[in-house]
Amino acid sequence: MTETRSKVFETLDLMKELDGFRDLISYLRTALSNVNDNDLKTEITSSIDGIREVINKGKQARDAYKLKLEALKDRYATWYMEAYLKAHISEIDHGKKNAVMLSTEKQLCDIIKNASFINPSRYDNWLRKMNLLKVVNSSVNKNAILSVPTSVDGFNPAMQKDELPELEDLKDELKEIYAEYEQGFHDALEDPTILRNKEMLTQEEKSTIQQFIDGNISLNPQYARILIDIINKLQRSFTKVEINHNEMLKIFSRPMTKQQALDALATYIDNQSRGHKPEDIRIIVK
Repeated sequence: MTETRSKVFETLDLMKELDGFRDLISYLRTALSNVNDNDLKTEITSSIDGIREVINKGKQARDAYKLKLEALKDRYATWYMEAYLKAHISEIDHGKKNAVMLSTEKQLCDIIKNASFINPSRYDNWLRKMNLLKVVNSSVNKNAILSVPTSVDGFNPAMQKDELPELEDLKDELKEIYAEYEQGFHDALEDPTILRNKEMLTQEEKSTIQQFIDGNISLNPQYARILIDIINKLQRSFTKVEINHNEMLKIFSRPMTKQQALDALATYIDNQSRGHKPEDIRIIVK
């Protein structure tokens, strides 16, 4: 009976140890879905698989194995926090981001990007990059990750494909985009066909565009929509041929020589503009 009782207690102790292993291994299995570091992923996987060899060994071996799992858990939490901070911006930078998002240039680009004579692609990409700049969550820290392997906001380093852009670079790029948009307005007003259509404008509209051309008024929140409406009025007779990314893929669906590429593009434009006056055709890349 004494021997049997001893074996029962040993079995109970082993089950308690296994419960501890179960929690650690469950944590590390979940953590694996967040890991994009091949060395760390390999070490976690091999350590989890190691339980088969340790389970029937003595207590000393099992204690050493548990310490190894705990050290690996700590290493993962440190790694995760480094990845989290690298993929997020500080509270200070978040304030700077908000200032850019509230800037006059940003407000104007939001208005201008939908104008029919403006290509919104670069600005749309700029918005996408700005959306990557997410502020750190103050509740995400190493202790929290040691409790649960994924942060409360669901950040997964394995899904982080884009490098975090520099806020100052994005600020400068916004100014460039605004300058391009402003030049787009001037280019539109220099179009020969538009110049011929000026007679359809009211005196007030003629005065407004002339002041803009002369630099007496600028592309600002007061005049942006007014200028867009005037240019749209002047372009009413235009036939717009829009070429988006999907159409480009269709046009250039195979490797081509320079001449073949030019011919393919010309054929597409000819087909899309058939039946319209050549002087009224305007190509817009979206």
